[in-house]
Amino acid sequence: MFPNEGRWSVATGWSDGWPADWHHTSPSSTETLGDWTLFEGVLDLGSGILKLRDSVRVIDKQTGLTEVRRRWDWTGDKELDQVTLSIRLSVDGM
Repeated sequence: MFPNEGRWSVATGWSDGWPADWHHTSPSSTETLGDWTLFEGVLDLGSGILKLRDSVRVIDKQTGLTEVRRRWDWTGDKELDQVTLSIRLSVDGM
């Protein structure tokens, strides 16, 4: 479902009007709480740590409809000058 680079992708720059300087990571921990599965990870961006969390649950097992709640927490001492928080999925073609 997610690209090979990882579950989360963040760009910290811009080039020719597009996000650039991409950083990727995958979960460092997974936990199940009831119907929810929690995925947590971090990105060290030099000036601080970006904490990442996805909470996932299947709503309809027949169709595979899934709810995802994504959380990003920045822990740096100052704001990032440029940041793009992305959602990327990898799906089979039709």
